[in-house]
Amino acid sequence: MTLHKSQEERRRDILDAARERFVTDGYSRARLNDVAADAGLSKGGVYFHFRSKREIFDALVDEDFQRVMGALGAMRKVTGNTADKLIFFAQAGFRVALANPTIAKFQVVMGEMALAADDVGDRLREIHEQFVAEVADVLREGVGRGELRADLDTETGARLLVTLMDGVRIAVAGAFHKSVEFEKLIADGARLLVEGFLPGAGRGA
Repeated sequence: MTLHKSQEERRRDILDAARERFVTDGYSRARLNDVAADAGLSKGGVYFHFRSKREIFDALVDEDFQRVMGALGAMRKVTGNTADKLIFFAQAGFRVALANPTIAKFQVVMGEMALAADDVGDRLREIHEQFVAEVADVLREGVGRGELRADLDTETGARLLVTLMDGVRIAVAGAFHKSVEFEKLIADGARLLVEGFLPGAGRGA
């Protein structure tokens, strides 16, 4: 008996299958026939939802963007000081990578595509700048409240934090997946990322 699925569920199946294929095979070698088979559809069924492999890739990029923007919005609602908010944001990103390593590994595919297609590179840079601007705004608010060091370069701090988080998410999803105590890494690593932003950090005794 074939399970009936809604159009949205079918679309979800395609996106999940494509992400796995892009990560496993690389974007250029991934075939829509394989994506369709993995999603339990015909190739025509895939084309019903997406016009091309590139359109699927773009949809996955948009999903990644919305996921991080959602985490940024949740961060702003956290009760506590700026350090608490930043730690929450970092931990949320790490836990996504731990729960679904393919999501984190997809960042590598996006990097590959950014080098191969100028418009992808432009789009990813635009997204990155939005992330940096949001985090920098949170840092500025923290400086204004005296919760972060007064001499903090908020733009540099935001770029460093976003870049480090991207790297750690890939590491969490990668080769160390079976050997690292991830709950400790998530709890302690996120705090270490923001320690240097606190008043008195980096000053001699």
